[in-house]
Amino acid sequence: MEELKEPTHQQQEITARLRKQLIPEQVELMLKWEENINYRCTLEKEWLYYAGLKDGLHIWKRLLNSMAD
Repeated sequence: MEELKEPTHQQQEITARLRKQLIPEQVELMLKWEENINYRCTLEKEWLYYAGLKDGLHIWKRLLNSMAD
């Protein structure tokens, strides 16, 4: 996706700078921190997706029931 090119490039530059300026243990800690945040965000987005899907199905069910009456 075109929209991801610039943020990806920026992330690569920041990662390279971190690797130059920090000791390896600090870089590893930063990467684990980032991984944890990404995982949490993924879980939140997944929850929102399923909540929206559930809401949509409830609306659809009510619409079908109202059309049957």
